[in-house]
Amino acid sequence: MKKLYVSFHSFDNAWYNAVVSKLRKTNINHCGIIVELSNKQWVLYNVGPYHKLKYMDGARYLERYPPTSVFYMGTTDIPLGILEGFIQDQYKIIPWKLIFWQLLGRFIFPQWIPKSCAAFVSNYLQKAGHSLATHVAPDDLLKELKDADNYAERKGKSWKDFLGTADC
Repeated sequence: MKKLYVSFHSFDNAWYNAVVSKLRKTNINHCGIIVELSNKQWVLYNVGPYHKLKYMDGARYLERYPPTSVFYMGTTDIPLGILEGFIQDQYKIIPWKLIFWQLLGRFIFPQWIPKSCAAFVSNYLQKAGHSLATHVAPDDLLKELKDADNYAERKGKSWKDFLGTADC
C-alpha cells in the first residue's frame, strides 16, 4: 500500500505563475502528487512549462518548495506503472493554453481541458479510485478537497508536519 497526498503551492518564480495568480485571484497556482513508499516520499511534479513530468525525492522537493497545504488522500494499490505512464505520456504544460482557457476557453469550449498540474492530479486521483471532477485550476481542486468530508487537510508549521505518520 502506498500513502497518497496532494500538495498545493504558491509560486511566484515565473511570469506565468504571476499571471495565473492574478487571473484566478488566488495565490495557489500549483499542485502535485506525493506518493509515500516505505516511509520515503516521491513527488511527481512539473519543472516548468514545456517540460515533462519528473519524479523527485519528496524531502528535497518539499524543503525547496514548501507547500501551503497538503491533503492526505488515503492509501492506494495503484501500480507505479500508472505514474510511469503519465511521465512517458509527455504531459507537458503550455502556459498560453492555460491563460487562454482562463480568459475565454472555459466559456467557449467548456469540454476542453488543457494540460495543467490540477488536471494531472485530478486524473491521477480518479485512476486511484477517488470520485473528483477534472480541474484545470489548482484552487478549484483545493476547494473541492476542502468541501469534501473524506479528505484530511494536514496542519503544521513545516512540510515535515504535513506528512505525519498517523493516518487520518
